[in-house]
Amino acid sequence: TVASLVDEGVLEYVECYTDVEYRSTTSLGRTITDVRKTWGKEPNSRVAVGGNLQKCKQVFLDAMLSYQ
Repeated sequence: TVASLVDEGVLEYVECYTDVEYRSTTSLGRTITDVRKTWGKEPNSRVAVGGNLQKCKQVFLDAMLSYQ
C-alpha cells in the first residue's frame, strides 16, 4: 500500500524466491513465490505477508490532518 512507503512498519515482509511460470499448462503466466523456502533458491524478492491495520490507519489520519 501507499502507507508502507511512508512507514515500512505498516506491512510485514519476508525475503523469498519469486518466478513467473511459463512452461506449465495449469499455471501459465502466473507469478509463483516460494514463501516456505523449499526450492533452495536465493531470495530475489520481498513479499508482504501481513499488515498492521492500526498503523496503516494512523499513517492515513496523519496525512489527512497535515492538510489544512
